[in-house]
Amino acid sequence: MNETMPKKPTISTRILIGSVVKNTLDEELGEIEEMLIDPETGFVSEVILSTSKFLGLGKRIAVPWDMFKIDAQAKFLVIDIDKDFLARIPSYEGS
Repeated sequence: MNETMPKKPTISTRILIGSVVKNTLDEELGEIEEMLIDPETGFVSEVILSTSKFLGLGKRIAVPWDMFKIDAQAKFLVIDIDKDFLARIPSYEGS
């Protein structure tokens, strides 16, 4: 590894798992249950969002990682979708 290369900031998945997800209206949508890794790239491809405690939907939803933004204090994740749209997304049936 090149010692002169600046290190990019990173966030541990331990911090993100269980984190609250809010929309841009500051409404709580769910929490991160799992993060799925693309085996070819080694990068996070999707996040499994559990909505049961927040919306009463009782389902898990796969959302592409690139749709999320992390708030400045890394206390929660933000996604630009509303509760009605989230309710229409089919449940994730994976592991």
